[in-house]
Amino acid sequence: SLDEANKPQPDGDEARREEVKKWSVDALKYRNSNQNDLAKEAIQRAISLSCDSDSNFGEIHDRAAGIFVKSMDYDTALSCANRAIMSDPDNLNYYETKAYVLISKKFEMMKAERAGRQTDYDVYDVIAKQERETFQILLKKAQEANDQKWMEKAYDKLASSYYWDAPQDRNLAVEYANKAVASMKERLGYCI
Repeated sequence: SLDEANKPQPDGDEARREEVKKWSVDALKYRNSNQNDLAKEAIQRAISLSCDSDSNFGEIHDRAAGIFVKSMDYDTALSCANRAIMSDPDNLNYYETKAYVLISKKFEMMKAERAGRQTDYDVYDVIAKQERETFQILLKKAQEANDQKWMEKAYDKLASSYYWDAPQDRNLAVEYANKAVASMKERLGYCI
């Protein structure tokens, strides 16, 4: 369970940290072999044993987000992604994971609509906006770190999100796409 009340206190206990690592690795193995229920159980166990002060706390929650997406538990996945970000706000991978959770939830809504189920477009729009906000933060952090590859990824994802989910802002989609292309050309040594 992700219940905070049951979390152990940081005590430097090496055995506990090894258990966390074991369950986290097991969760990854289960996920990679499409044993989603076992992956969820293992990652929940790792989370229940982990402490905020553990060096792999963010990594465990980042991994958990991906596992919960595979089981379509998007709220728990988003909670895990946010905890990973809180543990290390400078880790750009964590923002990418959060965006992945939001995109997955959005695509699941689209899939449900194609299957004839009702879609709440207000909820869809909120998710799409959260996705763009996450990529905006990722872009800002990549710019602060002067990390061109991450900037390109953020530009590309923002272009896609504005194009598909905010047609009224398609000019922003074009602007971000142009920035992505210009950055790649610069990085790869092409004339602009």
